[in-house]
Amino acid sequence: MERLAARRLSFLLVKERSLDDCRFATSLEFLLTWKLKTGCCPDVMWCDGVEFEDIHIAGKRAIRFSGSVRIGPEGADNIFQVPLEAHIELKPSGKKFKTYHFRVNFGGCYFDLKRP
Repeated sequence: MERLAARRLSFLLVKERSLDDCRFATSLEFLLTWKLKTGCCPDVMWCDGVEFEDIHIAGKRAIRFSGSVRIGPEGADNIFQVPLEAHIELKPSGKKFKTYHFRVNFGGCYFDLKRP
């Protein structure tokens, strides 16, 4: 999941394309679903979409953005659109993430999804 999202972001940065790209958002959706299932939340959660609101290039290989994410408990029909803030930095090769930090605010509980 990480590699796919990293390569898509790298392509967008190198080609100077809009970072508000549906394929990048889909890659992040899969990455966030995977990270939400690693035990950071009291319930097993899944992600059903990412929306960008404010995206900034924060360096040659880094971005910061805020937006929203649709998440909910796995196996339930309840999906909630909640705030998301993120910082992502690529390795120099552009094929992997050097680091990332997604902060999801789910009803006052903060889930920090990070790459160690």
